[in-house]
Amino acid sequence: GTLTSLGVLRGYVAADVVYNNTATLANVAGMSVDVAASGIYDIEVTVHADIASSASGGLRLDFDGGTSTDTYFIGQWDSSIAAFLGEQEITRITSRSTDFVNGTMLGGAAADAIYKFKGTVEINGAGTFVLRAAQQAADASDTTILRGSSMILTKTN
Repeated sequence: GTLTSLGVLRGYVAADVVYNNTATLANVAGMSVDVAASGIYDIEVTVHADIASSASGGLRLDFDGGTSTDTYFIGQWDSSIAAFLGEQEITRITSRSTDFVNGTMLGGAAADAIYKFKGTVEINGAGTFVLRAAQQAADASDTTILRGSSMILTKTN
């Protein structure tokens, strides 16, 4: 198709978001954008996180919190955790409701982590497009999404 206009939508975490003793997914403050009906968007997300020393806390992410609807969604999470040098976890998802869980790399060690997502969504019904997060399992140790994490959606049609 012909590119007639380009719109860039940005979400940004302005203050650390702490998850403690909760495995219930909730919208991440600042990580919501308004998308247009019939829009096709490239998605880029960067989540900086601190995972406390716990085998079960971890981090779980999905995009199922917004009010928009889609006809097509595909993307891939790529994560790396400092405590596990050279180890990455790559997960393809084809539904906004599919959770990405990093737990297989945790092993009970405290960790600095980065999660990157690249994907595409074709919007059917206008509304919000939102990143949600929770701990992998409810745990008294903190799991924190750090200030500076971001989401960029670029309209391509």
